[in-house]
Amino acid sequence: MKYISKIILLFIVLAISSCNEEYLETAPTDQLGADEVLSTIVNQRAALEGIHRYMYGSGGSQDEAGGYGDHLINYDFLGQDVVNPQRGSGWFIAVHQWLEHRSNTSSLVNQTYNFYYTIIVNANNIINSIDNVEGSDDEKNNIKGQAYFYRAFGHYMLVQLYA
Repeated sequence: MKYISKIILLFIVLAISSCNEEYLETAPTDQLGADEVLSTIVNQRAALEGIHRYMYGSGGSQDEAGGYGDHLINYDFLGQDVVNPQRGSGWFIAVHQWLEHRSNTSSLVNQTYNFYYTIIVNANNIINSIDNVEGSDDEKNNIKGQAYFYRAFGHYMLVQLYA
C-alpha cells in the first residue's frame, strides 16, 4: 500500500509539472493572427480590399443584410421611401411596419450593428499597423487614408442609425 500511494503521488507530481504555459497556449490552426496578416504592405492592401469586398458582399435572406446595398433597401423601408402594400408575411414586412428595428434580437439590428463594426475594426487594424511595415510612404498613406475613410464611414452610418 505504501508503494502504491508513493507511485500515485509521483505520477501526480509528474503530471502537474509537465504542463507549462507554453504547452497550453496553442496558436489557432485555421487562421492567422492580425500581426501576421498585416505584416507586409501587400497584405495591408489585401486587407483594405477585403473591406471593400465586404461592402458589396451578399448573404442572408429577406431583411438579413449581407452588403451595403442590402442595408440601403432597409433604410428605404424605414424612411417610408418604398410602398409595400403586401400584408401578412413576406419580405420586409416587419421593416415596413416599423417593428423590426425596435427589437434588440432582430436580425436587422444585429446585422446592421455587426456590419458597420466589422468595417470599423478592420479599418482600425490597418490604421494601427500600417506604420510598422516596410513600403513607400505614398502607398502607406494611400492605404491609411482609405482605412480612415472606411472607419469614418462606419461611424457616420452608426450615428445616423442609432443617434
